[in-house]
Amino acid sequence: MRIWKWMLVALIIITVLPVSTAKAENQVELSVDLALGGIVKYSQWTQIIVTMTNHGEAFAGQIELGEKEGARHGTAVLSQSMQIGAGETKQLAFTVPGESLQQMNPGFLRVKKEGKEVGKKELPQVRYADGNVVAVLDGGSNTFHFLAGSNIEENQRRYAVERLKPELLPDESWLYKNIDVLAVGNLPNATLSANQIVVLKEWVKRGGVLILYAGENGSGVLPAFASELGVGTGAPAKQTQLDEIRALSGKSALSVDSLPVYDPRKPLFISRESGAGLLLFANYDIGAEPFASWQYNRDLWRAIFSKYKVVERFDRSNSQFAVDSTLLRLSQNIPDVKTPWVGTIILIWSIYLIVLAPCLYWGLKKLDRREWAWGIIPISAVLLTVGVYVVGRPFIVSADTAFHVNTINIADDELAEVQTASSFLAVSGGTFEVRSLPSFQTVPVSNHRNGGMAASGSMEADHSDNKVLRYDNVPYLSIRQATAMGVKTGIGSFASKLTIEQNRIKGTVSNHTTYPMDELYIELGRQRIDLGAAKPGETKQVDALLSNNYLSKQDFSAERDQRKRTDEERINELKDAIANSGQIGIRLIGINQAAIPVMEMEKPHRAHYWNVFQEKVTLLPASSGRIIYPYGTLPIDDTKVTGNVNYRDGLWVMEKGSVTFTLAVNRAPFTPKKVQIPFDQSVYHPFKKEIYRAKAGKWEELNKEKPLSLEQQLSDYLTIEGKLLIRFSNDTNSPLSMPEPFFQVEGVEN
Repeated sequence: MRIWKWMLVALIIITVLPVSTAKAENQVELSVDLALGGIVKYSQWTQIIVTMTNHGEAFAGQIELGEKEGARHGTAVLSQSMQIGAGETKQLAFTVPGESLQQMNPGFLRVKKEGKEVGKKELPQVRYADGNVVAVLDGGSNTFHFLAGSNIEENQRRYAVERLKPELLPDESWLYKNIDVLAVGNLPNATLSANQIVVLKEWVKRGGVLILYAGENGSGVLPAFASELGVGTGAPAKQTQLDEIRALSGKSALSVDSLPVYDPRKPLFISRESGAGLLLFANYDIGAEPFASWQYNRDLWRAIFSKYKVVERFDRSNSQFAVDSTLLRLSQNIPDVKTPWVGTIILIWSIYLIVLAPCLYWGLKKLDRREWAWGIIPISAVLLTVGVYVVGRPFIVSADTAFHVNTINIADDELAEVQTASSFLAVSGGTFEVRSLPSFQTVPVSNHRNGGMAASGSMEADHSDNKVLRYDNVPYLSIRQATAMGVKTGIGSFASKLTIEQNRIKGTVSNHTTYPMDELYIELGRQRIDLGAAKPGETKQVDALLSNNYLSKQDFSAERDQRKRTDEERINELKDAIANSGQIGIRLIGINQAAIPVMEMEKPHRAHYWNVFQEKVTLLPASSGRIIYPYGTLPIDDTKVTGNVNYRDGLWVMEKGSVTFTLAVNRAPFTPKKVQIPFDQSVYHPFKKEIYRAKAGKWEELNKEKPLSLEQQLSDYLTIEGKLLIRFSNDTNSPLSMPEPFFQVEGVEN
């Protein structure tokens, strides 16, 4: 009878226990949303917004973001402390790079109370934006449909059009970097808050493109930007002068004879640069019919994007990454830390194994105490290890230390965008915290996962809204890393008055930042004009000869990698890659080691800094009235190959094949009037050379041994996006090699 009683008790326990466990696991209900309505770029930061509802008692615990248990990389966790009352619903957010979300796929959120899981939610599948994102904020649904209902490919450029609602607009400018263009039209007054307007203006200064448009009914958002655009109060009317649209689209016949405009006294299109970004005003309602359905609207807006340098900002945005692996690799090379020579370690242990251990054994044998060897030899090994640690540690690093690498892109006198990679070394390991500025987005990363999120990194916020990273159970002499992104004010800017005339660059450059520069130079494509050190407020006179940089340098990296590089060479290569990050145009670059703290260890330590300041230079016209961008300053936008073609060591090798180069003439920040290509150089002679005459829609063969100069007929050859197409062919069975062609552009101010 007792057996049956115990069986009944066991049955009740087995039945009730899973129910109570399941109840505990479902105590907190979770729902997940992504900022900006789910628009995420792989290369940018995003925000995971978590809504929690507690169906049980109040508690304090942790919420963790990480991978599925048993995932290939283990469970990478970013955690936050949280408190929630009984029956309470509250929100919190995780800020992460888009690429980290993909690395976690599938990602999970877990709520833990006293170490036990009380809530769990799988992250929704992330739909990464494909191509350049045009987000539309409009009362209608027809605006910019001609660019893409979904995605349309035009000359290698893809556009994705996304519809937004005002309530989805974030209150932080960094989130807008997941879109390239925001088009705002028919919205009533006070649709956007004052803070949203401030954030939009900051995003534009950071490189965003804001398109405002208004027809005869006006726009509630336009007045907030009227002073920057010089628009003022409108005078709605019909505009019959539409030659600007005809010229841009290349079509003489339009679908309408007139357009309702906001102000007939103003041009149909007005653009103003703001920091690194652009404000563009269309003086008519882009979404209004019947013109919204005109079949050539796509051609019109491709030309507008080219003329007003929107495309240039697309490419600049697409070249930036939330987690820069080059910055992280450089920050690992902490100046105080000296890596021990492997030969020294081998020598010490060789002496122990070959000399000390046998001598100990021989001595014990002489004393007839060989059994002591079981204790003395291991103890001596431990003592040797401790001795190596005590004596050798100061030779590696004498104190806790950190190395911060900052890239500072100056937008204007008031604002600069900063990206930071930091490495922290706690000599004794254990637990330590890192505090970052509240205006910066910060995340721990792993040096083993190409910038993936690190394991066991927790994120908190202190009473001043500073973000606090916590690293637990760090092994002895181990480096931990983090990356951050944000804006700083009060840095100042450079000032330049430069012009290029008769193959010389002349003028002045002033350091109006608050920091001294150890190095300051002008970068023009592959050319660098060194200006030396510059104190705050110092002005440098510039008068330097520009080399005829016709040919690209060959890449001898394969030969270089065959020999062992020194640590100094490797570090200098990383620094050079960061300072010369491939951005287009003419820039001022300053380098120093001043303390510009974004993240700091919360314990006594030595901090080292290496900072790169970058600012775009606008050239002044020469005495001829023209602005010159010399050879090698503007890039090749795209290449298309046919036949047997290979690219190696900086050269294109053709055998029964051809290469078509797209020359980015449209990237010049002025209206191009003349383009020169040095086809008279001997490396180009063996090839058949052709140029695409866009106006006629056909290819034309060029003289093999003469330079190409396009001036009077330049517009006939430029595509609707303002580019030139050049084709090189080798129809023989003998392989021929050539570098990418360089070109020079002259023009006038827009």
